[in-house]
Order: sequence, then structure tokens, then C-alpha cells
Amino acid sequence: MSYHGPSQWSNSKSLALKKLVTEGLTASEIGNVLGCTRNAIIGKCARIGLTLLGNGRTRPKRAVAPPPAPTPAPIEKKEVVLKDDLADWTGTGGAAQAVAELGRDACRFPLGHPPAPGFHFCSQPVDLTRSTSYCARHHKLCHVRTFGTQ
Repeated sequence: MSYHGPSQWSNSKSLALKKLVTEGLTASEIGNVLGCTRNAIIGKCARIGLTLLGNGRTRPKRAVAPPPAPTPAPIEKKEVVLKDDLADWTGTGGAAQAVAELGRDACRFPLGHPPAPGFHFCSQPVDLTRSTSYCARHHKLCHVRTFGTQ
């Protein structure tokens, strides 16, 4: 670093700089008042730890309130209607069994809510050639084809 002669910043000029910065003037406006360049103001502020508004470039813009969030469209609730032969069928599994206790060929369709008393799995025989965990009735219930699928 080279030395370029005596500093142009006297104590009174430094105090005036601090006062003008706290008043919210930009580096260009302070430079016009003190008779030096914008870059000299930015450099001096950096050396003495002052923060200029807008990094010495411009005044900050007024905060604009964000636009209100769009209201989501109401969700239509659709009632699920089971096919006639599945509507009243509840399976024959009686005692509550863990999935690990079911045989490979037992339907794993849950009946009821897990923490509720009486929860159990269907445990009807499964057609192992179809590679499914459900009996024919529950497979039909779970794998419904929709319009446009093959």
C-alpha cells in the first residue's frame, strides 16, 4: 500500500460525515455537502465502520406490501360408493393378528383402525399367481381402473 500524502479527513469533517450518515443521506449527497466524491465517502465509511443507506448507492425503496395470497378453490368431497358385492363384506378374520403372523397366502387387507379394539386383517386366502397381498375381493376394491387406463 502506498501513502498518498496527508489525509483530507479532518476531525470536523469526519464528525460531519457521521452526522450526515445518521440523517440518512446517500453517499452522493454527503459528497456534495462535504466537497468530495461519492467513492471517498464510501471508502471512509467502510474504514470507520459506518453503514450507508442502500450500500451508498441509493435510498432504500419503500416497502411494498406483498399481494394477498390467492384463496384456494374449495375441494369437492366425493362419496365413495362400493360395488354391490363388496359393500357389506368384512372378511372372516377374527383375532387381531400382526402382519408378520399372517401366512404368505393370507389377505393383508386391514379391517378397522389399527389402535381400535377389534382391528384385524382379512386373512382370506390369496391367489399367489396374481402377486398381490389381497384376496380377490379386496384386490378388486383396491385396484379400480379409471377412465382412460388400459
